[in-house]
Amino acid sequence: MFAGDPVRAHRTGVEFVSRVLLETLDEAVDAVITTSAGYPLDLTYYQAIKGVTAASHIVKPGGSILLVGECAEGAGAQEFCDMVLEGISDREFLDRIHGAPVTVDQWQLEKLALVTTRQKLLWYVPGLPAEYQSKLWGRAFASVEAAVQALTAPLQPGATIAVIPEGPYVLARASEMAGVA
Repeated sequence: MFAGDPVRAHRTGVEFVSRVLLETLDEAVDAVITTSAGYPLDLTYYQAIKGVTAASHIVKPGGSILLVGECAEGAGAQEFCDMVLEGISDREFLDRIHGAPVTVDQWQLEKLALVTTRQKLLWYVPGLPAEYQSKLWGRAFASVEAAVQALTAPLQPGATIAVIPEGPYVLARASEMAGVA
């Protein structure tokens, strides 16, 4: 816990977390296989997205991320479900929310769109109903084996793949991407 002047306390907290928890890779990787850290964080697609956003900081632009999450309780709250089922593209979504009032649960799709406009997404989310899987920004697969095959097939010899078993709990960056938002 950090207390006192809010700006100084925040700065001190960030410095502490960076020193103690942040892992820095020498360079970004070509692909990442991640999760949303399992139960209970992978109960819904809404929560599972957190594993994607964490992994995005170490993947090269144009690289790929595979997220594996059970999603046993489906997509999430009704407002979020409605936004996903609209089936608009990630860029259309970002254009729509630009300058518009914030809506309930838009934040998670906004964070996801910021990733999918830079990197390719693959999903193994077996509990997510079919009507959602066809609307995902990226490809959904019926088996984890098929998803891993699709992730690795286009990679060149010597490509690098990171595995993050507990996606949202990882604080990582690649040295050359440290300034990339």
